[in-house]
Amino acid sequence: MKFFNYLFCRLYCLNSTVSKELKIPVFPSIVGVSFYQVLNIFTICLCILIAYDSQDEINIYVNLGGMLLTGAILIFNTIYYGKNERYRAILKEIEKMPQTSRWVSNFFCIVYLVTSLSAAIFAVRGCTVLFASY
Repeated sequence: MKFFNYLFCRLYCLNSTVSKELKIPVFPSIVGVSFYQVLNIFTICLCILIAYDSQDEINIYVNLGGMLLTGAILIFNTIYYGKNERYRAILKEIEKMPQTSRWVSNFFCIVYLVTSLSAAIFAVRGCTVLFASY
């Protein structure tokens, strides 16, 4: 969870600097963290469905399960970061980090974001290629 806390902090800083008219940059940061968590789970599910070669089940699991999972993760993250304004404690904790560990964490955040997006694109492309042959 520490990695996602750092990712939340980076998204919070990005939202507060890029969009200065945004009065509450917490919710877009929560949505960003939730998006990447859902994206990772979605990619894993697609890879499992590709491995089992099950075209009929993909519509059921992806549509209904995806909506429920997205809502559950968004609600969980809203409660986690919003309860007792935990995000403020996380921001203070990240500010106390040494500069070298911030650079390393920033590097891993960028690698994580790029890897998650590319893995999702390849999984969707794999499903498209697999199911186009039916």
